Amino acid sequence: MSKVLTIYLFLTATVAQSKQICVSVDDLPTVHYGENNQDEITKKLIAHFKKYAIAAIGFVNEGKLYASATLKKERVDLLQQWLNGSYGLGNHTFGHTDYLQATFTSFIHVMLEGAQITPAMSKQAGLPWWYFLLSAYWLDTGQL
Repeated sequence: MSKVLTIYLFLTATVAQSKQICVSVDDLPTVHYGENNQDEITKKLIAHFKKYAIAAIGFVNEGKLYASATLKKERVDLLQQWLNGSYGLGNHTFGHTDYLQATFTSFIHVMLEGAQITPAMSKQAGLPWWYFLLSAYWLDTGQL
């Protein structure tokens, strides 16, 4: 009986200790470092997530989907690659506004402005759309 109890306790402790993570990638469609390599970056990220079975979500600055007030299809296509890989998208404001530097009203405006394109794309792909990411703002030194 003690062997059965020992095995049971070991198995339940092992299961109880399982951990999960989800990687968040901010500032989509991509950060391109001055080169025209956004498609390559996106494909490599998704390929590595798939290869290593990494759960991930991409948080989008929808303002980056435009150039001179024109929606750029190739930038929207980068987000579609995430959805095609079964990776969700979320709102990271329209233009990466710093919560600590904005008024509440202006911040709400850029948050809503950043929710014009990606919610419909996510719905069409059958994936959840994550409303908002406010992670890095809490890493600021100083008081809220």
